[in-house]
Amino acid sequence: MTFQRIAHGCAQFWRFGLDQVLAVAFAVVLVGGIGASRLLPGDLPVARYDLLLLYGVALTVLARKVGWDGPRDTAVILGCHLVGLLFELVKVRMGSWSYPEDAISKIAGVPLYGGFLYSAVGSYCCRAWKIMDLSHRTRHRRTHRRTRPASDLVPRRPATHAHRPAATLE
Repeated sequence: MTFQRIAHGCAQFWRFGLDQVLAVAFAVVLVGGIGASRLLPGDLPVARYDLLLLYGVALTVLARKVGWDGPRDTAVILGCHLVGLLFELVKVRMGSWSYPEDAISKIAGVPLYGGFLYSAVGSYCCRAWKIMDLSHRTRHRRTHRRTRPASDLVPRRPATHAHRPAATLE
């Protein structure tokens, strides 16, 4: 192995790391804001959950304005937000967790900002796809037959709650 190949590999690895930082920026800023919101005084005229909703919307608008996200990316992120919000509604209704603070922007005990955590995942996927210039390639049916049993081992327990027995190796 030559020095040039090692240097090229290190440069590629560094570039990949930088691409990941760019792709995860929305999620880091969102989660950082959620964490920092715990430091806000409790006597604000607006509820913390409502401020977090405004913060998430502002971040989404900013990402669109600076060109990080296009119309299609925003649609994917909105879809992730809605799916996440539905998931939160189910989990709160089943008693898995709760959001104890008051807010105007709560539906059935779930603050609307809760879907932004899932939007962060959607944003990462869209940005990583774009930054790393990924594309689909057709796979052979033989590959699908080999990978399907492995994918069936992925636990689906979070979505099914406790309505079926856990099949984990604990």
